[in-house]
Amino acid sequence: MGKDHTRLKAQEGVHEFGSKCAKLNYLFRELKDNDKGVDGEIELTQSSGVKNPFIAVQIKARSKVKITKKNEISLTVTSQNIEYWRNYGRPVILILFVDNRTPMYWVRVDNLKSRTFKIPITNQFDETTLSEFLRIISEYYTKIAMNLDIKDVSVVLSEFGFVGKLEDITNPLVASLNEAMNFIERKEYDEACMIYEALAKIYKESSSVFYNLAIILLKLDKIDEAFEVADVMYRKFPNNYETYEIMGSAFASIGEYEGAENQYAKALFIKSDNCAVWNLMGLVHYWDGEFGKAIQDFKKSLSFKETESVLMNLALCLTANLDYIDAVTYYDKVISLNNLSYDAYNNKGIVLKALWKLEDAIEAFEKAIAINLDNLYALCNLAFLLKDLGEDERALHYYQLAVEISPQNNQIHLNIGLLFCRLNNYQYASLHFEKIKKFIQINSVKTGEVGLVDIGYKVAYLITIDFSSGVAEVIDVENSSQLALFENFSLHMEGTSNSGEEIGSIQQYITPFEPSNNIIKGLIKRNEKVQQRKNNKMNKGGFWVIGATDDIDNYAFAIFSIEDENYYNKIIKEIRRKIELDYEMNDKLELSIINDVELKVLRTVARDSHQQIEIRFENRLFQQVYFNINFNGYYLAGIATGDIKKTYPFLLSENDLSMSVNFTCSGSDGRSRGFIIEDIKRISVNKKWE
Repeated sequence: MGKDHTRLKAQEGVHEFGSKCAKLNYLFRELKDNDKGVDGEIELTQSSGVKNPFIAVQIKARSKVKITKKNEISLTVTSQNIEYWRNYGRPVILILFVDNRTPMYWVRVDNLKSRTFKIPITNQFDETTLSEFLRIISEYYTKIAMNLDIKDVSVVLSEFGFVGKLEDITNPLVASLNEAMNFIERKEYDEACMIYEALAKIYKESSSVFYNLAIILLKLDKIDEAFEVADVMYRKFPNNYETYEIMGSAFASIGEYEGAENQYAKALFIKSDNCAVWNLMGLVHYWDGEFGKAIQDFKKSLSFKETESVLMNLALCLTANLDYIDAVTYYDKVISLNNLSYDAYNNKGIVLKALWKLEDAIEAFEKAIAINLDNLYALCNLAFLLKDLGEDERALHYYQLAVEISPQNNQIHLNIGLLFCRLNNYQYASLHFEKIKKFIQINSVKTGEVGLVDIGYKVAYLITIDFSSGVAEVIDVENSSQLALFENFSLHMEGTSNSGEEIGSIQQYITPFEPSNNIIKGLIKRNEKVQQRKNNKMNKGGFWVIGATDDIDNYAFAIFSIEDENYYNKIIKEIRRKIELDYEMNDKLELSIINDVELKVLRTVARDSHQQIEIRFENRLFQQVYFNINFNGYYLAGIATGDIKKTYPFLLSENDLSMSVNFTCSGSDGRSRGFIIEDIKRISVNKKWE
């Protein structure tokens, strides 16, 4: 029975992980033979031009975990697991699954140094993992050696004592060197390695032979052998900067960044104007998360020689450091050197989107697509942006091009299905949902219905799919533009406070719900609508105040203060209708004195004992916190600038946080009204922000 329970728990973990991947735009492929230590692989479908965007996944399911005082979870694995992960051939992460109410935690494991390791609880598998996964993939596959240049054949020959033009030398050595270079150009490194290993035994005093051999070994991921060659170079050529460059590259290949930094520093001491080593130093700092140092290193390299690869590295580092404006400048410099750089246009589009220059972002993605129509990244990035803007037909066009390239991509089929729902073509939508039904989480076991929330900048839809007949059938599509990120609330923030009885309090204006039956396309009419709302937002809308009491329990609250009494009554009526509440008091009159002013408050207190209310906070769209409160299908949402740690620090203080929601309004009869819902436990917090 114990083994059966463990297997069922593991199966549940794999299913929940697959569903989570679909929501995060990751494509998850479960492996049939997963006994050795890998359950499947994920593909990053929205990566920034990264080649081989795959990460292997091992899912560990636990009934419960213990979090230490340092906010870490300790796990122990076998030596066989570690050896398997190290030699798997791709980066490997471990996912820790407890249940569908607890965040999934992750940690990289293909570089473990001991059987027992820690998982910080800040490492949650959510929207913030994309940049981390891109960095891991870049570190794994590039491993610095991929950025090193093989020394030209003529340089090697000059150390053998040959003179004259290269084409005039016809001895077997030249033929072997040229053959090796041809192998290298075709990335056939095993064959090139055999030639250079033979040459190293004959020409023992040629540093270039050992240098090239070491690079090839690093490209083959033969790290131990590369270290042996580096050791030979250290003994034979202690005054050559290449010796320390190779040693640094070997250290970097195993993630020993401090050792790599020390070796590169020695190389630069010998040859301080070497742009290649400055670039390698920058890569080490970038992979180690020291973006400030990396930026200075890349700029130093560029001061000696401006190359496309270093400009691109600097642009990527600036992007990771959230210096978006400077990043655009350097992507433009890459483009000025190579106007056919697909990655530069695609990455520039991603950064422009972060800067809210959406039309410019669209143009950048379109230029990338014009360069390479067969590359999935810009197609999906452009289609997703157009979909967010409500330009459904244009988005569908690009997604249909993408699905021809990747016909098994679940995320593409999901978005095509959502777009067909918007365009009232439920038959085609059902066909695409049918293709991915096993990746969609079933919310209701009894009815077999699935609810999908499709939220963009200007549009939002609630879609219901029925699987009870065994096939996907779209049964309801509700245009709910009031849930869109920008459509029906402004982004004005009054301020935050971290002192006194409230911590992290924030005021956020929000306008009333005004559902529209039309699909809103683009942002053309946005300014007009915002201008119209300025005159009535305080009369018909209200504002949020979210914070916590500074006491032992650290009790959190969300207050929605409303000016319009009719709007207040509408909200309370909807909440009463949607959810089942237990009432302690019903319209009890209380007398309060605030600043010598006597206030009469008609207050209702209810309890969410059936756990029907959910409050979600998540980092979204670069340095903005999106929150919504779901009253069993009736939503109130908002956005605040800043990450969760700074905007809502109280959310990070307790693992089991209780929260209340309080609606207030000044009535026409001179009495204030308050409707308080207590004991809300379903709080989802995306805690991690890098």
